[in-house]
Amino acid sequence: WDDMKNLKFTRWSFFETLRLAPPAPAIARKITHPVEANGFKIPEDAEVMLPLCAVHRDPKYWPNPSRFDPSRFSKRPRAGTFKPFSGGARSCLGQHYAELVYTFAIATLFQEFDFQVPKDFKFELIFNGFGWAAGGRRHGDRSTEVESVVPMYVNERRGRAMM
Repeated sequence: WDDMKNLKFTRWSFFETLRLAPPAPAIARKITHPVEANGFKIPEDAEVMLPLCAVHRDPKYWPNPSRFDPSRFSKRPRAGTFKPFSGGARSCLGQHYAELVYTFAIATLFQEFDFQVPKDFKFELIFNGFGWAAGGRRHGDRSTEVESVVPMYVNERRGRAMM
């Protein structure tokens, strides 16, 4: 637990991963009283949906929004621009646990293994109807289907004791 403060970049990569691929593609709420937002009147009992894939990639708040850049989390994001676990009273109870598990799992894996994507693999974003996901295809693949799986070579680092 004491190492958590030393794993800033790993934690930032967790947040950046959630920004680009939030676990829930949208947040839905029912309005309990009339609201006016940006000149729009939203009536009571209306159901509204906040598309996180759009909010998290808004170039107004996220420079180069499609680029994976964990260092953008060296500062706290502007309020309302990053909500991968929702917010307020209905936010996900497991968000801190998820951060902890991700951070230590990634840190441990990168200490023990080397990862490499095949050189002929071209990353592409796939819109699945709810949000964007990573995928791609091998160089020269002319099929119309884009794979949602990214192939990866994993090699154990030599000379390190396995945990």
